[in-house]
Amino acid sequence: MAELGHEVLGMDCDMDKVAILNFGKSPFHERDLDDMLARHAASGRLKFTPTRRPPASPICTSSGLAPRRRPGEHAYDLDHLFGTPTKVS
Repeated sequence: MAELGHEVLGMDCDMDKVAILNFGKSPFHERDLDDMLARHAASGRLKFTPTRRPPASPICTSSGLAPRRRPGEHAYDLDHLFGTPTKVS
């Protein structure tokens, strides 16, 4: 979304990850992602915060969470997915 000119605010409860992302680095490897993060963090269009309170008037919200498998099962554990809206609000 920042690539399209929108202001983007990412939220994560991991303070170290927030600091890395605000510095324009990715906590995982994805080709060209560091360059894109650095470009948009420097422009001010991309910011990350550990705060659970969203901006006063968000235009669009989304949640990107990696699903985890339940131990010993072939099913996904989606408890953290359903708990996210409660934590953010």
